[in-house]
Amino acid sequence: MKKYFILLMVIALQSRSQVITVIDKVSREPLPGVLIYSGDKKGHTSTNTKGQADIGAVQSQDSIYFSMVGYGLKGMRASELKGGGRIELSASDISLHEIVISASRWEEQSAQTPNRITTIASRKAELQNPQTSADLLESSGEVYVQKSQQAGGSPMLRGFATNRVMLVVDGVRMNNAIFRSGNLQNVISIDANSLESAEVLFGPGAVMYGSDAIGGVMDFHTIRPLFSDSAGKTVVAGQAMGRYSTANQERTVHADVKAGGKNWSWLGSFSRSEYHDLRAGTRGNSAFLRPSYVVVRDNGDTTVTNNDPSLQVGSGFTQTNLMQKVAVRSGNIGAEYAFHYSESSNAPRYDRLYLDNNGDSILDFGEWYYGPQKWMMNRIAISHNEATPFYDRARLIGALQKFGESRHDRRFGRTSIRNQFERVDASSLNLDLEKTISSRTSVFYGAEAVQNLVSSTAYQMVLATKARTATNTRYPDGSTWEAYGLYANLKHAIGPELFFNAGARYSYYKIKASFDNTFLPLPFSTARNKKGALNGAAGISWLPDRNTRLYLNAATGFRAPNIDDIGKVFASGDGILVVPNPDLAPEYAYNAE
Repeated sequence: MKKYFILLMVIALQSRSQVITVIDKVSREPLPGVLIYSGDKKGHTSTNTKGQADIGAVQSQDSIYFSMVGYGLKGMRASELKGGGRIELSASDISLHEIVISASRWEEQSAQTPNRITTIASRKAELQNPQTSADLLESSGEVYVQKSQQAGGSPMLRGFATNRVMLVVDGVRMNNAIFRSGNLQNVISIDANSLESAEVLFGPGAVMYGSDAIGGVMDFHTIRPLFSDSAGKTVVAGQAMGRYSTANQERTVHADVKAGGKNWSWLGSFSRSEYHDLRAGTRGNSAFLRPSYVVVRDNGDTTVTNNDPSLQVGSGFTQTNLMQKVAVRSGNIGAEYAFHYSESSNAPRYDRLYLDNNGDSILDFGEWYYGPQKWMMNRIAISHNEATPFYDRARLIGALQKFGESRHDRRFGRTSIRNQFERVDASSLNLDLEKTISSRTSVFYGAEAVQNLVSSTAYQMVLATKARTATNTRYPDGSTWEAYGLYANLKHAIGPELFFNAGARYSYYKIKASFDNTFLPLPFSTARNKKGALNGAAGISWLPDRNTRLYLNAATGFRAPNIDDIGKVFASGDGILVVPNPDLAPEYAYNAE
């Protein structure tokens, strides 16, 4: 009798168990975190990391609903789900209630922020299959990206670019002291295959991010470690991808693995891409064709006719990305360590390699390429979520970044090549706090400290003998750039559909540089520059109905001069030389929309 009783119990439990899988209708990927509830609101559950859920406890005689931020609400009759199977959800074209981080550095609903914010979710990235993070931004249709070469991508927001827009990775400022006004390629160091989402905030973001955020902020969120549920059973998840593209014979492989228990988690990610010479379209501007190219031989430079002018010879490169994360949590305290590393191969400066300014059929340059672009970041984040007199949520982020880049150029026929090397060691510390004052009012506030050390060396090298002679560096070696800031932002719900935001930030920066006047006799040998800047923002967001948002805001932005502004020696063209200016003041922007 005991055996029969157990058997009947198992059958009864299985009859109650009914597992379904919820997927994205377009990408066919499983959707974790989908809320599933009965029409009578008496039962509910949610999908796990595999998009699966047991809806046995949710069954009703009426209907069952599937809800997730960014997707349309879907309802089905209970009888339609008796066979289990897959449920498809369609992404909403407009989601006023999606969660964003860029506006306040904390998660909040975009509808409550008086700013234009575009979110690029991982599901869109997977569908678009961008080759680089620059291509990911461009695929949004909201960001213009300029490329001087295939190994590039300089995003522009509202007419501002390079050192007047901000790059942020997991809450850490990526802009450094040598971000120039010319096109920048640093965004491609961020692995597009390891992103969970990216947000683009348009307009000044000085209150939260300080200097440089004049045109806007591009806030990248990498994939997060995975914890198990309260039962504590270890969970493992991962994915792998391979891609081949005919336009540039691209070969990309990517894999990431997550493993986690109740209080610990580990994540590893790897990407490797090889991009060969790009092939131009057969119908288009002939300026993009490559009728000839230079081959460097023992007896000098030789111009070679390109048998296939649509093939942009000298445009290929490779890139490798690594990421590791370890996270632990105990009660209301969590800690995470992350390691990021990116390195490219030499990247030809293609827009210089096909120049023939005097029209003599001899190309201007024998060689012009960027050396390997390297970026490494060690990041530690500690969070505490508990109501105290001063905050309800607190997060401290410390980061050490190392940037490496170089430039190598030689005009056609010359026997020596100029080599310039730059390195930036950047450290930063961010403290972000959130406090709910009442059911309608909350405040975000915090502090930031940033320090950059710039190393710059250069030499001329004879190709035949490898003999080296010193030449002028691009920047003053050993120069420093520091920035400190305090900010506060208030959010108040005037009514259920009307929200008011206002904030202010005080920033202080200082620059030190010493110049070597051996090659260029400047009228000064040192530069000292320090100033403060006060910025503010205020706005109102109104939701007259569930599909409409109206907002009004005013904000100021500023950009402190950096080492590139104050200390660069740069020949921008024939007979044109850019020289250092130690007396630059901050630039300001005033915005209303």
